[in-house]
Amino acid sequence: MAIMQNDLVDSINELLQGPIEWLFNAGPIIMFPIIIIILGLIFRQSLSKSVRSGILIGIGFIGIFTFAFDVFMETVGPAAFAFVENTGVKLTAIDVGWGLASSITWAMPTAFGVIVVCFIVNLIMLALGNRTVTVIGKTFKIGTMTLDVDLWNYWAFGFTAALTYVVTQNSLGEFPAYVLAMLFAAIHAIMAFKISDWIAPCMADPENFNLPGISLPHGNAMMAPYAFGIDKVLRKIPFIGSIKADPESVQEKLGLIGEPIFIGLVIGAFIGTLGYYPLIDTDFWGPEGFLLLVANVAMTSAAVMYLIPKMVAVLMEGLIPLSEGIRDYITQKYPGREFIIGMDMAIIIGYPAVIAVALIMIPISIFMAVILSNLPTPFGMIVLPYADLAGMVFYSVLAIMPSKGNLVRGVISGTIQLVVILYTAGIMAPLMTVAGTTAGFDLTGFYFGETGLTITSLDAGSNAVHWMLILLIFPFFQMAEWTAIFTTGGYWIWFAIDVAWWVGYILLWYYLRNEPTKISEEKLQDTAVA
Repeated sequence: MAIMQNDLVDSINELLQGPIEWLFNAGPIIMFPIIIIILGLIFRQSLSKSVRSGILIGIGFIGIFTFAFDVFMETVGPAAFAFVENTGVKLTAIDVGWGLASSITWAMPTAFGVIVVCFIVNLIMLALGNRTVTVIGKTFKIGTMTLDVDLWNYWAFGFTAALTYVVTQNSLGEFPAYVLAMLFAAIHAIMAFKISDWIAPCMADPENFNLPGISLPHGNAMMAPYAFGIDKVLRKIPFIGSIKADPESVQEKLGLIGEPIFIGLVIGAFIGTLGYYPLIDTDFWGPEGFLLLVANVAMTSAAVMYLIPKMVAVLMEGLIPLSEGIRDYITQKYPGREFIIGMDMAIIIGYPAVIAVALIMIPISIFMAVILSNLPTPFGMIVLPYADLAGMVFYSVLAIMPSKGNLVRGVISGTIQLVVILYTAGIMAPLMTVAGTTAGFDLTGFYFGETGLTITSLDAGSNAVHWMLILLIFPFFQMAEWTAIFTTGGYWIWFAIDVAWWVGYILLWYYLRNEPTKISEEKLQDTAVA
């Protein structure tokens, strides 16, 4: 029986592997245009309109990924890394970025099953629509409005499946571990689709992102209940709750120094100075000296502030007409139903408030890593932020969304969320390292080397659902690699903490159930910047 079950897993993977592996290896730059073209044709949009939209979306993604990740990390990343080295702090979990985390996902046996399972879950929830169930006298909608076309970011659900498979395969065997991994991926997907529905009013709000009919079933969106809860508290604090600090107001008040490009220049210079200040006395004017290195970081940051919105505008030029056409077609076909197109968070990282908060959060993340690593906690903070510093634009979306672009509340909210992200990323590091090795990646010098280093990702840390789902079963499938983490309190204490987290998360989400709608109906206050 076990042999037959394992053969079934192999057969499923072989059937799906060819075309899907090619598509996902191509990445979002190729994958999104193809999906958009196919989707446009399915929903009766013209061939020319569908192809044009697909090409423009591909061009937009090339620009976004080139400037937000490649160019940015080539200059800002080394400066941030140098600053941590200058402090002398020893951080043993290296942030290798979401790219490796997604690669681990697609290299695992669970990868292709996740795509099918989560897509089917999305279709079932769409079919259920507005149907409800009653639990303890409370009514809950069990369907979704979100049609998730962001198949690339199914890797977040797949990462949950990959970690589940790593934890359970030795104890359960391949097929039962595979089934459990699919179950956890499906739960993660359901949560993402529901979060997407929930935040849709803020996406459509003209004073926020002004993208009606589009939302974000994205892995990072799992932090949304925390983000809205934090902002609700900040709104009640004198001055912080009333200050008007959106980029437009700041620019109007401060002139040139309030413009996004100037903000980027100043923050970039600050980051560069943090990293390269030891060169002031030894090499100030040289070709690789302090002044030139800082100037490069500063100008790159200014360029990111200016060029990413331009690239997002190209992407939106392709997306908006097609999404409106698809939504009109579905509305005519199913009158009375509301549908939302689920997209990548990249569509809104070009908003000035998002980029500004992201740049401010980069030095804050480095300072927080140094400070938290010196605080006495049960397991310590061990993460060295690096590759995902460029991904701060994604984490900043949820810091900005509840505040409608308020930079002050956005930075405060982002800093509070960052504490959770850093600790979660550190806790997940041993398991992510094991998963990377299981997937066939050469991690010599990390967990299995003499250095004692592990790998992690701030992106994974921003999605606590990975960790919290696995912790529900971890006491039953204990791994030696996590022993050090559980020396305080034992496995069952952590299990109890996990159950409490789930209860708290769900209750917070329920308590804030009307918050996005309420925020979208409010008008920005007229309080001037102090």
